[in-house]
Amino acid sequence: GLQEVLAKQDKESVYLIDVRTEDEYKTGHIPGFRWFPGGQAVQRSDDIAVVRNATYVFCCDGKARATVTASLYRQLGHDNVFAVDGGAPAWQNAGQTLETGFPTSSLAGISAAEATVKKVSAQELDTDQPDLVLFVDTSEDFSQGHTPGAKWITRSWLEVEVVDAAPDKATSITVTCRDGRGSTLAAATLQGMGYTNVTALDGGMAAWKQAGLPVEEGLTGIVRPPSDVNYLGVSRSYGEMMNYLRWETALGEKYAAD
Repeated sequence: GLQEVLAKQDKESVYLIDVRTEDEYKTGHIPGFRWFPGGQAVQRSDDIAVVRNATYVFCCDGKARATVTASLYRQLGHDNVFAVDGGAPAWQNAGQTLETGFPTSSLAGISAAEATVKKVSAQELDTDQPDLVLFVDTSEDFSQGHTPGAKWITRSWLEVEVVDAAPDKATSITVTCRDGRGSTLAAATLQGMGYTNVTALDGGMAAWKQAGLPVEEGLTGIVRPPSDVNYLGVSRSYGEMMNYLRWETALGEKYAAD
């Protein structure tokens, strides 16, 4: 049951997502559940599903919205996906307490990571370049601005792909992201993998830009073609739009010929 899943949080990655509206969530939600509306939970799955093979539990006011979201996550390739039967009302009817408003909690694991990861300032990184600078947020974030020469690896594939980017565990690595939090957690992960010379950019790209240092844009330095973000039509290039229109036209001609 849900209590068993909640008990696993100290030992493994468990994501608890409430897919209702903001007002419904603030009125009363199961303690520990984050608010992420159903559609956004799917479209922005890379902001939620950052650990492969983690457990995902979705909740609503019954089971319809949570079940639909859970089904879509199954189709995305996640196996340990569940929906709370009866949702928040069932939890309350079982004699459990609901929380109201938005919880004020820190990022899970950030305190432990900050205790072990050395931070470097934007100025220090600019003057003393390591062997490898990794950017671990989404490819869209990477394309909008990264330190010159940085490589991109999405956080959910870090453990797999960093081995090719840095086969030598003595490689000096600085990890970056948008605000410095995700990179700190990623740097701690690299330390746990045996990398001995890892730092994180203090304040992330926000601090780098604030310092007025050069910013590189675009998808230069990607380790593999990005597949982590489904761009909106307005975000795609003119060439991509024309390729789609050619495909659409050819498809119609194909069926007309048949």
